[in-house]
Formats: sequence, structure tokens, C-alpha cells
Amino acid sequence: MISLFLAVLLACCGTLGASALEYPDPYRILYETNGGYIEFYKQEMWQKGTTLLLTNSKDLTGDLVIPSEVDGYRVTAVYYDFWSQEYGLLFSDLASITFPGTMDSLQEPYTPDDQAFPDSLRKIVVLEGVGRFGTARFRYLEEAHLPASIRHIPEEALPWRNENFTIYAPTDSGAHRYAVEHGVNFVAEGDPPVLFTDISGHWGEQDILWSFRNQLLMGTSETAFSPEANLTRGMLAAVLYRLVNEPDKEVENPPEIRFDDVDANAYYYKGACWLKFMGIADGEGNNRYRPNSNITREELAAMLRRFTMMVTEDKNANPTGKLDEFADGGKVQSWAKNAMSWAVGQGILKGDEKGRLNPQGLATRAEVAAILHRFELQRVY
Repeated sequence: MISLFLAVLLACCGTLGASALEYPDPYRILYETNGGYIEFYKQEMWQKGTTLLLTNSKDLTGDLVIPSEVDGYRVTAVYYDFWSQEYGLLFSDLASITFPGTMDSLQEPYTPDDQAFPDSLRKIVVLEGVGRFGTARFRYLEEAHLPASIRHIPEEALPWRNENFTIYAPTDSGAHRYAVEHGVNFVAEGDPPVLFTDISGHWGEQDILWSFRNQLLMGTSETAFSPEANLTRGMLAAVLYRLVNEPDKEVENPPEIRFDDVDANAYYYKGACWLKFMGIADGEGNNRYRPNSNITREELAAMLRRFTMMVTEDKNANPTGKLDEFADGGKVQSWAKNAMSWAVGQGILKGDEKGRLNPQGLATRAEVAAILHRFELQRVY
């Protein structure tokens, strides 16, 4: 009965272009486009409200642009689930797909070996905003245009053994790193304009550019980065939150994960709440975070170690570095010794030209950019 209804519905609509069509199942929407239709499934999300999963399609051809929203609902995923017989875009004849920046990831399949995309696909374009690649597999691509917001790409996601395959992405992005590591053809595309007038010739220039292009540390104005200014604890909360692509599950921030001295309107509010929720930062007693205080190098090491233990696969973050090799290694406070030893052992934290760690010294924005760059390069996802 439903099949007959769909046939009549599609025949009546003809080739009117892209349009959204409701049909009897209240949780599903049909979207006509590219000679066929896409089926979206409405998913009730606690913090996001109702979002759409792209679950099925029929008769699609050519170059598909997946809409960012349909009928006022945001599109957040392409989904394949064998057990529910949801096939994503698999049975289509598409040459290219453009994914909207509203998507959480490119694919969240039932198992990593499932496939939601057709073998005919030769090009993908992913718009800025998509935070994760997910476990999508694109076996026959010739080009992938990827944003800076995707910081990690799984090993087998792209056909890197194909010598004709090219990645187009911002310099120093996760896609650029993937291309370098796998010997893939790379073309710089989408680099944000750098207008900073105070970083040319600075020792941390490349690290600063990396942190800016990856949208972790932004400028203090349109033309200044302020590399020698100190980084505050509020700034670090925002940076670490961006590093994990701002997860939405803590958006509502219930009272138990708020700090009393963090204003709900502050740009670092969600970051500070997330740090508390994850156990990365417990504050300074009396439920206070001190967001406007400058962060010391040993405080930074401690947060990064806890971040590693809570977010990545390294649940121990073993302290292997030798602090006594530094002139002031003995000045590291007892609570920070394991964190500083870990940071030194990982090559994240290095001594200055006089062989000092300067553990109680205030971390500058340039130092944090360099530390974050080293941290990202060694981090286990």
C-alpha cells in the first residue's frame, strides 16, 4: 500500500525540483531531488530538538547537494543500518555529494564495514562545520574537498592507494595531515585569510597559523594575535572544547556542572561546563573556576593530561619524562609532577634556551599554540 502511494506521489510531483513531501509515517519525510527522492527520518534529540537522519534514497543521479534542513529540521547524519534495512545513499547513481555543515559526521553506520554511499561516487564536498568523519568509507573517489572542522580522518576512509586521488583542504588541517601521512595528492583550498600583523618572524609563527587555521586559538582582534599575551583559564576552556568539536550533549548545562564564577553569557561558558562534566577541571574550591586568571605551564600540563585520560584511548597517560634533567625540575609542585613528567615525556612541553621548564610561569598564547600543535600531533584518537 505504501509502495503504491509513493509511486502515485512521485508520478504526480514530476520534475518540480527539490521539495519536501510528508507521507503517512509521521516520523519520515520524502525529499524530491536529482531525478528521485531522499527519505529522511525524524529523530528526537534531547538538546537539539528534532533532527533528520538521511536513511534511504531512490533513483538519484548526478551531483547531489544534501540540504542543511528540510521542513525546518536540521539534517545531521547519513545513516546505514542493515538490521532496519536503512541503506543511506547506497543504491543511487551519484557522481558527487555535497554534505552540509550541519552534519555531526559523514556516517554513523551499524558496523564499521557497512557502506552508505554508492560506488559511482567520484567526488565529495564537505562544508565547514562537520566535526567528525565518522566511519564512512569512500572507495572510488577521485577528489575530496574537506574542511578544517574535521580534524581526524580514519585510516581506511579514503582511497589513498589510488594515485589519481586528490584532497583539497586548508593547509595544516586534519585532511592535510592525512594527505602528508599517506602520500596523497594535496591542493590547498579554503585557507582563511591571515591578517595578523604581529606574528611575522615570531618563533611560534607556524604553530600560531596552525592553531588559527584549525579554529582553536583565534586572534585578539582582526589584525592581532598577541603572541606574548598570557592565556587565561577561560580561553583554555574554550580551546579544549573546540578541540573535541564542541559536543552537544552538555548544551543545557545542568546546575551540577556549572561553576559559580562563570557567566552563562561568556564565550567560554560551555567549555568550562564541559571540562567540569568530564572531570578535566574541578575548579579552585567553592565551585570556582577563575576564568580570568592566567594559566601556568604546570596547570596547562595537568589539564592536557586529564584531557588525554578522559577523551582519548590513553587512559593512563604515563609520566615517563625526567624532570631532573631540567635546571628547575625540582620546582615542579607535587600535585603537578606526574602531569609535567607526562608532558615532557610526550614532547609536548619543552625547556627554554637555558634548560628550564618554568613550571609556575604563565603560559603565553604563542606557547599554548605550540603546545597544542605538539599535543594534536601525538594524540591517540
